[in-house]
Amino acid sequence: MSVLTELARASKITGLVILLVAQVSSYAFARPKPPPIGHTRSLVVPVTKTPPVIDGRIDDEAWKGAARATDFWISEYNRNPSEPTEAWVLADKEALYIAFKCSDLQTDSIHAEQTKRDASFGFDDQVTVQLDPYHNHRQVSDFSVNALGTQTDAIAGGRARKIEWKGDWQGAAERIPDGWSAEMRIPFAILNYQPGAGTFGVNFLRYHHRLQIYSRWADVTPQFLPEEAGHLTGLKLPAASSGNKLTILQYGAAGINTPTKRGDVNHSLASAGLDLRYNVARNATSVLSLFPDFSQV
Repeated sequence: MSVLTELARASKITGLVILLVAQVSSYAFARPKPPPIGHTRSLVVPVTKTPPVIDGRIDDEAWKGAARATDFWISEYNRNPSEPTEAWVLADKEALYIAFKCSDLQTDSIHAEQTKRDASFGFDDQVTVQLDPYHNHRQVSDFSVNALGTQTDAIAGGRARKIEWKGDWQGAAERIPDGWSAEMRIPFAILNYQPGAGTFGVNFLRYHHRLQIYSRWADVTPQFLPEEAGHLTGLKLPAASSGNKLTILQYGAAGINTPTKRGDVNHSLASAGLDLRYNVARNATSVLSLFPDFSQV
């Protein structure tokens, strides 16, 4: 009887070991494979003679030859997203062109409310390209578009919020059967970069409203290390950017029976002022205001 008991115990132990090994093997097999280390990711940017039309639709012939960024990663949770994102990039002599395809099987849940340019997107579905033209991991500019095609940005280098000072760029978005897509055109003229540069730091981001997660092309780790961003290489940049450029903005205002903050009334009002912005160097800017309109400064 004791021999049979020992055999039964051994059989149970063996079964448990086999089950444990099977579970561990299954877990190891199911674990998502992380993308390459962030700073090792690189895209060679093709040059196109016929740039795409910025309408949010990724159907122009130029995109077929663009560099493609895939395998986005959720740095905070160390896993890949359940809904994939793809990005494309190409250039011509004047600008960078970026496109995103954001897959979403529940298209009715795509959320975007912000229609005012340069306002906060909050929790809108949105995409962002981060550019580090100086490639120093500090002067990083963000260009974002939400699912309505509204634009916002944060351009490095002491830029003001006025488009006339910071420079203009284009963005658009479009709903598609399996999600939404976006396109951007970012002129080299509004970026600050070293003469002769051929490489920018870059990352592509998506915020997915329904899942409340950010995913990124280059894994910047949960510490969001800027030095872990990827690279755009092979760039053929214009010889001159926005350096040594003088911008003059003037304003005038007039009115009658205008109330003051003290409760008085100005029966007539007239004022004028002048703002000057001069790029001393590619990464240094000086600003002078004469009788500024403080509602705009």
